[in-house]
Amino acid sequence: MSTQHSARRLTRRKRLGVVAAWIMFTAMAVGVFAAGVATLIWGIHRISDLGDLADHQARARGEIVAARKLPSEPQGTGGGTEVTVGFRAADGSFHTTTQTVQLWTRARHIGDKVDVVYDQRNPDSFYTSSLGVERFRDILILLLAAIMLVGSTVGYINYVRDPW
Repeated sequence: MSTQHSARRLTRRKRLGVVAAWIMFTAMAVGVFAAGVATLIWGIHRISDLGDLADHQARARGEIVAARKLPSEPQGTGGGTEVTVGFRAADGSFHTTTQTVQLWTRARHIGDKVDVVYDQRNPDSFYTSSLGVERFRDILILLLAAIMLVGSTVGYINYVRDPW
């Protein structure tokens, strides 16, 4: 009798393990899918904003008005440079934004010149990179969203078909 009882207990534990794994994998798949949807919405919003900016763009020559070296993290990350870029719009108003400079950016010191593309209707909305670079980033965001959506769906379907 004890052998049968331990065999039933083992089977019950195995079933509980399968159910727990299934619930965990389902939660992970739903989380990745939801993140994919959010990334897709964000990417579409960025493309819409960039298209609107392209329709009303103006160019200006800005310059770095402040720079600050960021501290390095203990893990070896960080330590970049944060700069404040300022420019004067065609209407004479002055606008600034603070951003961490990219690795490939040469302008890092106060007084360095930066090309700016801004929206004539809203000069606070501007980029210090070309619209082509921004479009490429948007395409990568949409590609990431597609990978998350398709990958989580395909992975989940394959898992449900053959969990072990």
